[in-house]
Amino acid sequence: MLVQSAPGDWTITSKLVFSSAPHANNQQGGIIAYQDDDDYVKLDWEFSSGAARFGETIEDSLSGAPVAQVLRTIPTASIMGAGTTVWLRMVKRGPIYTTSYSTDGVSFTPIYTTGAALANVKAGVFAYNRAGTTSDLSVAFDDFNVSP
Repeated sequence: MLVQSAPGDWTITSKLVFSSAPHANNQQGGIIAYQDDDDYVKLDWEFSSGAARFGETIEDSLSGAPVAQVLRTIPTASIMGAGTTVWLRMVKRGPIYTTSYSTDGVSFTPIYTTGAALANVKAGVFAYNRAGTTSDLSVAFDDFNVSP
């Protein structure tokens, strides 16, 4: 994970180039609004529940213990086809986060809008395999932009 300070309202957009579609549990790469390991909103292309999909997840510790919630997933086989390049976007306006994806970098399709009480937010990119057993997926981040 690589993050930078991102105070105020912003839009982050990143072009991600995967070596292949995610194809094993926990393979993922994406963008993140990050407060700490227990408080964040992330948008990624991941493999979960037997398929590659775009996923938006929020984790917060407002109840005293971290709680992760998958807000929405979209299977990507019909969207991506054999493609391995995707643009991910997250827009922050106050405590509201709106996410979208694009296969051409021009036309973005909305995914989800949620509220998150994050403080001292950082914006960034991440890729990991978590507890997965394969390491045959790489993700290149091209054109990461943070704009007001």
